Amino acid sequence: MKIRLNMFSNIKLIPAPMASLTDLPLRELYIEFGAKVVVSEMISSEALHYGKPSDLLIRSLSQHDHYDGSYIFGAQIFGSDKKKMVDAACFISQFPVDFIDINAGCPVKKVISQHSGAYLMKDYERLFDICEAVKASTSLPVTVKIRIGFTKIADNITEICKKLESIGISALFVHARTRDEWFSGECHWDILKKITSAVSIPLFANGSIDSKDYSNIVIDETSANGVMIGRYAAQAPWIFSSWAGKSFKIDRKFVAEIMIKHLAAAESLYGEYAATKLRKQLMLYSYKFSNSKQFKISICNSSSVKETLNAIKRWQNAA
Repeated sequence: MKIRLNMFSNIKLIPAPMASLTDLPLRELYIEFGAKVVVSEMISSEALHYGKPSDLLIRSLSQHDHYDGSYIFGAQIFGSDKKKMVDAACFISQFPVDFIDINAGCPVKKVISQHSGAYLMKDYERLFDICEAVKASTSLPVTVKIRIGFTKIADNITEICKKLESIGISALFVHARTRDEWFSGECHWDILKKITSAVSIPLFANGSIDSKDYSNIVIDETSANGVMIGRYAAQAPWIFSSWAGKSFKIDRKFVAEIMIKHLAAAESLYGEYAATKLRKQLMLYSYKFSNSKQFKISICNSSSVKETLNAIKRWQNAA
């Protein structure tokens, strides 16, 4: 595959990779609504090292066969062992992937306990070693997703980012909170402004961005190249259409049609497991609608695609 230079130069919006959510069916919806970049769910370097890659992972990475250049596809890996991260990068490089992203931002306890994800923000020498090794192991561009600290804002966060740039990292995706702040509280956009003033590589601001208007405010405040949107993109994949000047009437009928399309795509990948796999996603879709409590109960109790489909249809017709 031909690697495109400066691939992020004209990108203003990237959907964030999220465990259990940004699988192939959701990424395809993002692309349909106008996303120019998509990133896989976190891929465990430990799992790849100790076990055979699952058929689902191979299908997920293989089906982004996009030589027409219509969008960019990245695969995100996480781990704490340099050798295993290199092995994961080498494995992923076999597939039609445009870049590899290293996760140093996930705040989840299970990931932190493995000295992975946001843990690397307090063990940044290990992060540097991993980034150098992964960069040397692949011809693909390598990016990093970070937070601005662990328990508090790192005093040397600007120096950390400058070091990542010197290693050859192609772009930074920066959540403007510490690990201990998780997803709540005000984002520290002033810190991102300091980082963008210190590095030359593209930087994408992340944290509670929920609209094009707010993204413009964040870009103005931080001088970031663009933004990365997580939860709000999963809740409303059509958010990407606003960057193209398109709008939709977001009512139950519209959202139900998206649910049904998503369910069908998931069924083709997972079979009947799609009913279980999509529970969290379907609840996100219904989040802003009233009278959705029974729908959430129904999909959580559903054990088949047919039952889930019927629950969606009942929800669509609810008052």
